[in-house]
Amino acid sequence: MTIGWQGVPNLILCIKIEVAGILKHKRIDNIKRNFETEEQDAHQNLKSGFIMSAICNSKVVGVNPSCPVL
Repeated sequence: MTIGWQGVPNLILCIKIEVAGILKHKRIDNIKRNFETEEQDAHQNLKSGFIMSAICNSKVVGVNPSCPVL
């Protein structure tokens, strides 16, 4: 199959559209991955805050009384 010179701009346009679609999906995947990472970080920070609060508020011998409570 041969493409005449008139078909070249159409082929280039098709390639550009295909590449744009691939880049769009990659960007969306990246945004989702970043959101999931931030969500996981938030849960871990909340959990560590509860643990730190429990340690600081407990009557454990040897715990620093000036323990920072989150």
